[in-house]
Amino acid sequence: MIFKLKMTNYAEMITKRLQLASKLVKVAKIWLVSQIFVRNRQENFLKIVDATDGQDERSFL
Repeated sequence: MIFKLKMTNYAEMITKRLQLASKLVKVAKIWLVSQIFVRNRQENFLKIVDATDGQDERSFL
């Protein structure tokens, strides 16, 4: 009985850790994708700035 109780506790502990790990992986994926979008936006902005460098700002707007 004691052995079975301990095994159940270990199984629950492992299950909880796996669930936590799964949540962390999901959050990490979301963060990574957001960083990719931020970088792409920055690169696109810099391309626009480089393309318009030296032009009169009013003519660009």
